[in-house]
Amino acid sequence: MKLFLSQSRFFKNFSIYFTGTLIVKIIGVINLLFLGNLLIPSLYANYVIFIMACDFLQVFVVFGLTSGMMRLVSHDKKVILSNSIFIVFIFSCLLILLITPLKLLFSESRIILFDDISYYVAIRVFSSSIIAVIATFFITIERPIRNTIVSMIGSIVFMILLLLIKFLYISKNLENDIVKLIVIAQTISVSLASLYSLYISRKYIKRSLVSVKKSISILKQTSVFLSKHIIGIFQTRANQIILAVFSNTAIFGIYSYYNSIIAQLSLLAGAFFKAYTPKIVNILHSKIDDKNNKVNRLVRKSLFYYLLISPVFIIFSYFVIKMILIYQDQISVLINIEYISELRLFYFMLIVWTIGNFRSFLDVWQYINQKYVNYFIILIQIIALFILFCGGIIFYNSFGVFGIVINQLLLYTTVIMINLYCYKRFIYAK
Repeated sequence: MKLFLSQSRFFKNFSIYFTGTLIVKIIGVINLLFLGNLLIPSLYANYVIFIMACDFLQVFVVFGLTSGMMRLVSHDKKVILSNSIFIVFIFSCLLILLITPLKLLFSESRIILFDDISYYVAIRVFSSSIIAVIATFFITIERPIRNTIVSMIGSIVFMILLLLIKFLYISKNLENDIVKLIVIAQTISVSLASLYSLYISRKYIKRSLVSVKKSISILKQTSVFLSKHIIGIFQTRANQIILAVFSNTAIFGIYSYYNSIIAQLSLLAGAFFKAYTPKIVNILHSKIDDKNNKVNRLVRKSLFYYLLISPVFIIFSYFVIKMILIYQDQISVLINIEYISELRLFYFMLIVWTIGNFRSFLDVWQYINQKYVNYFIILIQIIALFILFCGGIIFYNSFGVFGIVINQLLLYTTVIMINLYCYKRFIYAK
């Protein structure tokens, strides 16, 4: 009976995540179409620099809390969240103090943007960090609907603001200010979503539970994930960093635009893993006798269904892209033709992304409190970082932008093999 209820809750959480995320991602695709219409690749490159700067700085503001919370599920929930919000606030204040030297650093950049909108970076980093911490908290307690609503609010507000920008762009010829306007719209949408996120989590946030001692204790317990996230953000953005340095802004913008579409798909796939990961973590932390066998059954079943779905997805994507290329003159009304002309690159990226998702079914071993787990977490990140940068530069010089995707395939293959070994060592063998 308990197993049935546990499984029904898992599928209920997954259906909520998937339905909500599907709606959010549909809105996200509409937003990407607006961006592709408003920004040529070289201008989209400037917008991506803003997003990348926010992502890098958010890693230090969040300080590993978004992964570390999975290890703290047995602790007092209100203490965890209250002190996590306090930590984010303190680190955000430190970031604001660093804005002036950061402006001086970026003022000489060949991609000009940061100097003009640096304080928007600070606001967005603080807001997105709040959302990330609260979202992770709700994931750990298996309350998916609240995260879905937060994501919908941010996406809908951004879409409305993009519509307004599109209207102003046509009527008032704001071409010179278009990137800055989009940055402001992005910041406003994330800020409003963070305010709602704080509102719905208010019963878990108590000022009386906040203390420096408790905050330091939480930081110590989650600090191992900071190094993982630092390396992880360099992994996530490695290909774009290489292209920003070695290619021109047009190629960088086109690749980044396709990468944004892949990111939307990743978040859609993440709807499953937001139910899948905490479900497995909770089983592993439970006191039932055959918990490892239950985890193995769930992992095998999930992998089996993914093996059935992924080829269908790849074939379907092929025909969609083929239709877009046939009618590219008509579709160019919605999106700049520069993006459409390189869809062969996008399809290659899509295949590699589909292969890479296999690692997410196996990496649940990292949430176990066992000896050597932390060492393997760091080791994987270092190996991946080495492959991404060294391999990326070598393959880019040999094959151009397609070399970046080939190197990504090499990375995913390596990481999947290591995760398979760690899964067998820490879970399957028990």
